[in-house]
Amino acid sequence: MKGVFPYPGKPLKDNPFPRILTFMKGFLEKITKLGPIQITLLVTIISIVLYAINPSFLNLLELKLYDLRFQYRGAEKPGSEIVIVKIDEESIRELGRWPWSREHWAKLIKRLRELGAKVIGIDAIFAEKESPVADAQLAEAIDESVSVVLGYFFFTSEEEIRELKEVSPRGTDRQAVPQSLPVKLGSREVKEIPLAEALDMRSNIEMISKKAKGLGFFNVDLAVTGNIDGTVRWVPLAIKFQGDIYPSLALQVLREYIGGSQPPFLKLADYGVEGIQLGETFVPTGKRGGFLANYRGARNTFPGYSFYKIISEKPEERPPKEDFTEKIVLVGATATGIYDARVTPFDTGLPGVEIHATVIDNILQHDFILQPDWIWALNIPAIILMALIPGMLIPRLKPLRGASISFGLLFIYIIANWYFLVNQRIWINLIYPILPAFFGVFVAVTVYQYVSEEREKRKIRNAFQFYVSAGVVNEILKDPEKLKLGGERKVLTVLFSDIRGFTHLSETLPPETLTKLLNLYLTPMTVTVFKYQGTLDKYMGDAIMAIFGAPLEQNDHAEKACHTALDMVEALKDLQKRWEIDGVPKISIGIGINTGPMSVGNMGSNMLFDYTVVGDHVNLGSRLEKLNREYETNIIISEFTHKYIGDAFICRELDIVRVRGRREPVRIFELLGREESFHQWSAFKMLFEKGLMAYRSKQWDEGIREFEEALKIRSDDGPAKLYLRRCRFFQKKTPSPKWDGIYQMRD
Repeated sequence: MKGVFPYPGKPLKDNPFPRILTFMKGFLEKITKLGPIQITLLVTIISIVLYAINPSFLNLLELKLYDLRFQYRGAEKPGSEIVIVKIDEESIRELGRWPWSREHWAKLIKRLRELGAKVIGIDAIFAEKESPVADAQLAEAIDESVSVVLGYFFFTSEEEIRELKEVSPRGTDRQAVPQSLPVKLGSREVKEIPLAEALDMRSNIEMISKKAKGLGFFNVDLAVTGNIDGTVRWVPLAIKFQGDIYPSLALQVLREYIGGSQPPFLKLADYGVEGIQLGETFVPTGKRGGFLANYRGARNTFPGYSFYKIISEKPEERPPKEDFTEKIVLVGATATGIYDARVTPFDTGLPGVEIHATVIDNILQHDFILQPDWIWALNIPAIILMALIPGMLIPRLKPLRGASISFGLLFIYIIANWYFLVNQRIWINLIYPILPAFFGVFVAVTVYQYVSEEREKRKIRNAFQFYVSAGVVNEILKDPEKLKLGGERKVLTVLFSDIRGFTHLSETLPPETLTKLLNLYLTPMTVTVFKYQGTLDKYMGDAIMAIFGAPLEQNDHAEKACHTALDMVEALKDLQKRWEIDGVPKISIGIGINTGPMSVGNMGSNMLFDYTVVGDHVNLGSRLEKLNREYETNIIISEFTHKYIGDAFICRELDIVRVRGRREPVRIFELLGREESFHQWSAFKMLFEKGLMAYRSKQWDEGIREFEEALKIRSDDGPAKLYLRRCRFFQKKTPSPKWDGIYQMRD
C-alpha cells in the first residue's frame, strides 16, 4: 500500500511517525524527571551550542535586533570633513538625460578644484569610450585637479556577469589595472585569505584611469561579509581578485586625504581578517573583511549639493567656497532609477555614495562599532547569566514575584546591551542570551513547575478525594501551602461516631446483610461530613473519625462538627425507617466531639500517605463517644467544644468526668439541637439543670423530684434516668466526705 498518508511513498507498516512519537514521549518524560537546576543547566548548554553553531534564523533575528537598536539610538551628526555632490533629479532636469557627457564631469572636477576640495571620490564608472575630445577633456581635468579617486565595480557572481553582457554586449574597455593592497600576516598559520572573491571587474578606460590618483571598488553589499538579508551593515574594504587584494573607494579616498608614504595594508590573523592598517589608524573588520558601518542616519545626513549647481554659470546658484575647502568631496547618484538603493538600519533606500561617506566618516572619527573575534568572552557569560538567574529564582519564589524579578533582569540586560552599543560601540549579542537562554529557561522551568504542581495536585487529589468533599479538594489545590505535611500543631475539632451494639449485631446478621447495612449507613454519614467541609480521617469498622479545620482552614470548625453530628442523627432516623420495613434491628449511634490543639499532617511515610491527627485531645474525643453508652445519649461534646460554639446550639451539661489517661477532669455536655429549637428543650432543660445542681449539692430528695419531673416531659431521657438512679443510691448510701461529684470513666 504505497503513498498512504501520513508517510507518502512508504508502506504503512514502515511508517516512522509512531516510533518518533514514542521517542519524543520518552524524551519528554525524562526531561520532566529532571529538577529545575538540571533543566537550567541543560538549556544553558543548548544555548551555548546554538551560539557556536549560529543557525541562520537566529543570526537573522540578531541582525534585526541590531537594526532596531540603531533606530532607537537615533541619528547622529557626522564630522565636517565630507561633502556629497548629488546626481539628483534636479540635476537631471537641468542637464538632461543620464548618462551625461564627460564634458559635464570635466567641468565639475575643475570647479571643485577651484572651490578648494582636497580629495574627490567618484562613485561612478567610465567604462566605455565616449569621444576622443570628451574623454581627453575629462582625463585632463583629472590630471590637473587635486587628488581624484575613481571607482570601479567587481562582479562576484555569474548572474551579474550575464546581466552586464545583456546591457553592454561589447563588454568593457578596461585596460588600466587598479592598485592592489599589500598583505601582512599576523600568524604563520594563515593558509588562505578569507576575503570575498570576485569573478570579474568593470573598470575605467585607460585614458581616464591613468590620470587618477587612486582607484577603488564601490561594491557595498556582499553576503559573504554578513549581509545575509539584503541590509547593508558590513561594507567590504577589500576584495580578492585573481590572486591580488584590491581596496575599496572609501579606503583610497582616505589614503589620499590623510597622506603618508605607506600604503594601507591588510592584517591577517589565524581566524581571518583582523583589519586594515591605514597610516596610524587601525580599521577593525570582520573576519571576511567587512567593515561594520556606524550609520549616522537616513539619507541626506551628510551635507550635499546638486551636481548642476556646482557647474552652474549663475554665481547665485553656486555653493559657498568654504563648504568645500580642504574637504573630501564624494560624487554619486541619488536620483531614483540611476542608483542602487541600499537597505540600512536607518533607511530602505540609502544611495551608495552615502554609504561610502559613512565608512570614511567612521574611520576619520575613529568611531568604530566593534564585534571582535574575542566577543564570545562577553556573549557566553551573558548567555550563562541570563539563563542561570531566572533558573535559580523562579523555583524559589512565588510565580508573580519570580516572573517580575526575571523580567526585570531581562529589561536591565536589554538596556545594558543598548548602552554598550550606543556609548561603548561594542556589539554584544542580544538574541542568544534572551531567546534560547532566558526564555528557554523561563519556559522550561515554568513548564516544569506546572507539571510538578499538576503532579502534586494529582497526588493531593488522589489522597483526599475520598476523605473530603470536592469543594475542599479544590480549595486545597488552589493553595497547596494550606496542606503542610510532616505534622503541624493546630487547634482542630475531631468527631468520633460508632454504632452501639455493633458486635452483637454482627453476630446475628449474615455477612452479606451486614456489609450492605454498613454501606447503607456509612454513605449518608460520609456525605454529611463532606457537607460541612469535614475531612474523613478513617473508617474503623462501623466507626467514623472526622476532622474539622484541616487541611482547609476553618474558623468555625467546632460549629461545623456540631452541625454534622446533628445531621448524622437525623440521617440515621431516615435509615431506621427503611430498615424497619426490611426487618433490620433498630440501631443507635454515639458521637463524641472535642476541640483542642493536636498534631495534624502526614503521620505515615512518603510511601504511604496517611493524613490524620494525633494528640491528647484526639483521644479525649474518642473517649467522649464511648460515654454515650453510659448516659444513653447520641452526642456528647467537651467543655472545650462548648466554649467554641457559644450560643449557636442548645446544650445541657451532663457531668464532670475523669477519663482514663487524663488527670484533669472534663466537663461534658450533650448536644441537643440548634438555636432555633430552644423552645422544644427549655422546660425540660431547666428541670434537668436544677436536678443536676441538687445532685452536686448532695440534696438527693430535691434531685429525685427534679429528675422525676423532667422524665414526665421526656420519659426516655437516658441522663435523667441515670441521675435518678444515682440520687436514690446515695439517698440510701451516703457518699464519703471526699466525694466531689466527678465521674470516673472505667474504660
